Amino acid sequence: MFRLKEVKHVEAEVLVTGLPGFGRVGHVAANYIVDKLGLEPFATLHSHYFPHMVIVDDKGVIRMLNNVFFYVEAEKPFILLTGDVQPSIAPNASPEPQHKYAEFVLDFAVNHGVKEIYTMAGIDIGPNRFTKGTGVVCAGTDEETVKKLTSLGCEVDRGGSISGIAGLLLGYAQEAGLKGGCIMGKTSGQMTAHGDPGAAAEVLKVLQKLLGFEIDVKELEEANKEIEKVVRGLMTPPPQPKEERPEKLDYII
Repeated sequence: MFRLKEVKHVEAEVLVTGLPGFGRVGHVAANYIVDKLGLEPFATLHSHYFPHMVIVDDKGVIRMLNNVFFYVEAEKPFILLTGDVQPSIAPNASPEPQHKYAEFVLDFAVNHGVKEIYTMAGIDIGPNRFTKGTGVVCAGTDEETVKKLTSLGCEVDRGGSISGIAGLLLGYAQEAGLKGGCIMGKTSGQMTAHGDPGAAAEVLKVLQKLLGFEIDVKELEEANKEIEKVVRGLMTPPPQPKEERPEKLDYII
């Protein structure tokens, strides 16, 4: 069900994930790290649990859907997982692929020295995303981790659930005795198609303080201004022309 190609073995005590999900917050954040630091993957993962399709590039060349692992130098070095997809989290999809995938990633992490896991994701705040802006919410495997994340500027997620790998991986990690947390940027479903760079920027600010590295997020913040304009335009219906009526109507019966 899984095929892993590893070009070299690396070790780090922290794993960070940023896979496509709600608002594509984690995905945008992870890819921004990769682009800004010029990272090359040390491992590539294919799975039968990924959708049945291939990606075609701008030269017409195909490749399989994949997930990729990168090593990131930081005050606290970490392994970064991102990629094209995660197993389906659609309501009518079987939950088994998500569980199998979470178990596989956890085993991979442990075999590479990981003791802490942080997942980047989005949390839906609906229309408030466009009136009150974004921000960061967190949940963790233990109270100590939650306190650490709140000290870095996160609000606590007080009740609810976290779907997909962003939540499930932490559940399996907790059972295995590992610590970690989910760092969620406040977003809206309307942002998923474009990705939410504003929420991604806020998540990255927390992650940088947590792990000790520096990336300028200005490009994300500028992109956010443009995308917000586009989405607001799609949400606002065009003005309807007023119907012209004569001042006096005569009815013949």
